Amino acid sequence: MRFANATGIALGACLCVLAIAGCAEQPATTPASGDAQVQVRQQGEPRFGETRELSDGLRVTVSQPKEFQPSDTAYPQAARAVSFEITLDNAQATRYHLADMSVLLTADGQPMKQVIDSTQGYTGMGSNTTDVTTGGTARFTVAFTVPPESVPLELIMESGRGSLLTYTGSTR
Repeated sequence: MRFANATGIALGACLCVLAIAGCAEQPATTPASGDAQVQVRQQGEPRFGETRELSDGLRVTVSQPKEFQPSDTAYPQAARAVSFEITLDNAQATRYHLADMSVLLTADGQPMKQVIDSTQGYTGMGSNTTDVTTGGTARFTVAFTVPPESVPLELIMESGRGSLLTYTGSTR
């Protein structure tokens, strides 16, 4: 009985290794609506400041994080925050609805809260209700709380059409 369990565990571990190794050679795909698959063109993980193109025709640039002190009227209150300017170029055949996009920041693997600080112009993702026409460009800024120490950051963007893109870097 112990041999069967050990064999099953070893077989499971081998299958996991093979699955992971096989995935490393394939382009990352995320299911979109229907049967379509939307792919992120893999060129390594993008760093802040770089531009990447999603296979559905969106080109995305995320700036380096800009540190700021939230005002007294900001929500949530935080000792430290960072903002990012995001630029979207729409090469799709249709309009792109900014409201479809979601943006999340993690710091050292922990999710951070989005900062709403209208005094400083940070109004949050919910205020992005415009459409980006074919061939058009949109720029917007998002802000998030961050810990006081320098930490690795991941800005995760989901297009609303199944494309996922993660930018990496750190504070300071």
